[in-house]
Amino acid sequence: MRAKLELNKVHEFKRNPETRQFYLAGTHPALRLGCEDGALYIQDGVVFSEEGGPVDKLPGWFEQELAKCSPAALREVGWKGLTKKAA
Repeated sequence: MRAKLELNKVHEFKRNPETRQFYLAGTHPALRLGCEDGALYIQDGVVFSEEGGPVDKLPGWFEQELAKCSPAALREVGWKGLTKKAA
């Protein structure tokens, strides 16, 4: 699990040692969901606050905003769905 949101590393580049050219080595897309109460991000399947830390308790509006997203967009950010924790 990622420890923090990394919007500056959505595209991960590496340098080819032989040619010294950069190439795209990976992506970490992020999806912003929000309302007037604030915003949350999903990146690599983890929900983050605007400050960048992981969120344990999701607000009530989160599921409504999530329902507006396409399945393809959710797959791209690694979203596997809401999981209920055992009490």
